[in-house]
Amino acid sequence: MREFETGAKRDTDNGKLDYEGFYSPLVMERFAEYMHKHRQCADGSLRDSDNWQKGIPISVYFKSFIRHTMELWKAWRVQKQVDLEIACAILFNVQGMILETLKSNAQESKVEKREGLHEDTALQDNHDRGTPELCTESKCPNRWRKAEGCHLESNPLRVYCVSARGERVLTQTAQTD
Repeated sequence: MREFETGAKRDTDNGKLDYEGFYSPLVMERFAEYMHKHRQCADGSLRDSDNWQKGIPISVYFKSFIRHTMELWKAWRVQKQVDLEIACAILFNVQGMILETLKSNAQESKVEKREGLHEDTALQDNHDRGTPELCTESKCPNRWRKAEGCHLESNPLRVYCVSARGERVLTQTAQTD
């Protein structure tokens, strides 16, 4: 417990996230300038500032991240300069990947709670390790099907149908004993 000169009391801030210390207002302002500049669409319309949070496949973010990282690396190697525009593009893509991963993890957590999955259960891999097979899962709730080029991905607990755009839909979960 902290007690102030005025006599006011408040709990300690031990163990609490220190946003004021973790972020720099200078960096956040420069990033906001970058984001605002890139709101303009090719057709002249203006995107909502949070448009990116509606969902972009991680694969799209990752390809852009690699491209911009290469640009920044070349600028550093040749000119010994950090191009802030490129650095902001990298930050945008990293935030997008983090957001989509957090959203996916939250969705998986909901499924686990709803279906009672346990971490120690196992599921056989539902596709070979080569070229992904097109989804033929009869229980698959997606609307992509073969025409959209979807395929199955799996991990030890679940199988997903993945669209050509990278959207994932749970199709099968591990059976628990």
